[in-house]
Amino acid sequence: MKKWKNITIDIPSLDLPLLIDYTSNLDEIYSVSVFDKLSEQESNWYDHNHDKKTINGNEHFLKFLVRHDYNANQLIEIIKHFLNVNHTIKYHEEIFDDKNWILHTQNKFQPVNISKKLRIIPKWIKDMHFEGKTIIINPGLGFGTGSHPTTQLCLKWIEKNVNSNSSVLDYGSGSGILSIASKMYKANFVEGVEIDNKAIENAKQNNKLNDVTINYHYSKNFKTNKKYNIILANILLPTLVELSPLFKKLAHKQVVISGILLSQKDFLIESYDWIEMKEIDTIDEWVLMHGKLQ
Repeated sequence: MKKWKNITIDIPSLDLPLLIDYTSNLDEIYSVSVFDKLSEQESNWYDHNHDKKTINGNEHFLKFLVRHDYNANQLIEIIKHFLNVNHTIKYHEEIFDDKNWILHTQNKFQPVNISKKLRIIPKWIKDMHFEGKTIIINPGLGFGTGSHPTTQLCLKWIEKNVNSNSSVLDYGSGSGILSIASKMYKANFVEGVEIDNKAIENAKQNNKLNDVTINYHYSKNFKTNKKYNIILANILLPTLVELSPLFKKLAHKQVVISGILLSQKDFLIESYDWIEMKEIDTIDEWVLMHGKLQ
């Protein structure tokens, strides 16, 4: 059986993008992956509305995929030469068997049951024996699969509160799960806003899989005079703080926010002083916040 090797390197205090670009073009390097050293709760690896967080060796390490017989010292010497350094670079190796990677990837994405009446399944699952609503997604591009607690918190709220009287703005729409769910629960108007054009393409694919049509806007081009009686935002805290003035202009009745930890909720409440925000649900350390205009 064919074998492969992962070489993981740790270079603290180094901005990594140039090294990533350089090593990605080396003939014997099949892929370069970036991994967060911090836990999900501690991580600050996020996109702002206008710029991207620096990928730094203090917070991230790199993993290189090579042939199983590739000499790791060769890669280390190449990296040291590129960086013009002589000090030791820490690394470790892992050899593993080849496998059917498509099947392996598919097996990682199993149905997610939000409730007894709502679930999410990847597009290759054929089991439609479910007495409720099913959202079908293509998770291959990694823009949200429904498995994260913050997405589940939002979906539980949508299931109970969205109806034919709802106009919904899904801000930070990602794979489109929240906007698709809103449409399934008969919202009379739904649209999404997203910073990543690839995510928008993924959301459009998921629209087709679920036989819905939703307009998605690239955030830098999004302009509207419309007000929405529900704004949904499943985004990390720094971006939510930036968006507070915009949401104030767009909100007509309710703002529903997730993507934040219990430890961050007070800061969010202060940042949204134009609406009374309250904690209404939690999963693990993640919280769902709700605000209603009088």
